[in-house]
Amino acid sequence: MLTKAKKIHVYGIGSSGIAAHEFKSKFFRIGLSVEAITDPHQSMMDAALSNRDSVVIGISISGTTKEVIRAVKIAKKQGSLILVFTGDKNSELSQLSDISLLVTSKNSMHMGQNIFPLLPLLLLFDLLYTELVAKDYKNRISIRERTLQALTDTH
Repeated sequence: MLTKAKKIHVYGIGSSGIAAHEFKSKFFRIGLSVEAITDPHQSMMDAALSNRDSVVIGISISGTTKEVIRAVKIAKKQGSLILVFTGDKNSELSQLSDISLLVTSKNSMHMGQNIFPLLPLLLLFDLLYTELVAKDYKNRISIRERTLQALTDTH
């Protein structure tokens, strides 16, 4: 899904917005066209411009973030594939998705509320990244090296 998309649109608000930017940073380095949008109005406008060649990712640990849900609904009407990262498989956001990837949330923990909400998301991103790189190793590593080299070139 991710490698075939012409563009990947990632929406998140608050701490999920931080996760959206981390997703962009990680996957952009290996050649995927990723845009992270954390402003609710921009996400809705962006979703209206998505299409069948797009993958739209909605990030909401609770699965109830109205701004993310609204943008995902718009993108779904445009024919985009919908991938969701959430802590609630029964949430409205999860129900809108083609694929839901579940993360542990503090609401589902039995022993207090000690987990940093971004930690499970970042771990999941690392697992996806590792799998994606492994499937096209030489190409993805070459792209990553070029993007990192651009940061170190002083000419």
